[in-house]
Amino acid sequence: MSNVIPNVPGNWAPPIVFTAPLTTRLDELLGDIHLADGEWEVDLDGMYAAAVAEVADLLPPETLVDYCSGPIVLNVAEDSVPVTGAKVLYVRRQDNLVAEGGPFYECTEVTISQFQYANIEDSIYAATIESPVYVVAPYGGEPVLQILPLPISQGGVSIGEVYLFEYPTEMPEPSTSIIAGMPTQLTMAVLFRTATYVLNAYLAWAVHEEEDNEIVALVASQIEAYQGAYQAELKRYMEGATE
Repeated sequence: MSNVIPNVPGNWAPPIVFTAPLTTRLDELLGDIHLADGEWEVDLDGMYAAAVAEVADLLPPETLVDYCSGPIVLNVAEDSVPVTGAKVLYVRRQDNLVAEGGPFYECTEVTISQFQYANIEDSIYAATIESPVYVVAPYGGEPVLQILPLPISQGGVSIGEVYLFEYPTEMPEPSTSIIAGMPTQLTMAVLFRTATYVLNAYLAWAVHEEEDNEIVALVASQIEAYQGAYQAELKRYMEGATE
């Protein structure tokens, strides 16, 4: 299987509508694996976040853009945006010098040194209205995105737009049934992956504590089954198939 899920016309599974909350479906996959006396605990938030990040990083940015709630707008007052904990999907700059509602031009990502040259007006590498660029560079201890040419207020207001995928850091609210910013067709893939992370952590604990071999074998079998289901969900999405 390829490491990246392609984004090609027709490569869509039909929309899936889930009504049960994510937490409910995850509980159904995991069952009661928490020990009654509290000897074992798991960072469910961290494992869910890792699963979402893994699946999101398999998707091309042009797919995730379709599920963005909206762009972050760059203007004269706010000409940069922090991108800590986010994946940059698409950046563009609008040319409003001639008239309002001018065309947008996609910004090309460059390195920090290239960005410096792009900011020199008489350089052959200078960024132009029709060839804008962006960079993600450290500023004040966090990664910040900035574009060139900078947004201006001369004539019509020229703006930039930044589309991001925000990586989650915790499980969503108990009533939530979708994963923000992702296709609903991949919801079960994320849940199966979360479950394998949790069960692997439980298995490591059980082996260390010398738990019953039968329990260890059952958990290992469940992990294998969920890993297969995870791969099947990815494959189904890629092929646009349903069962």
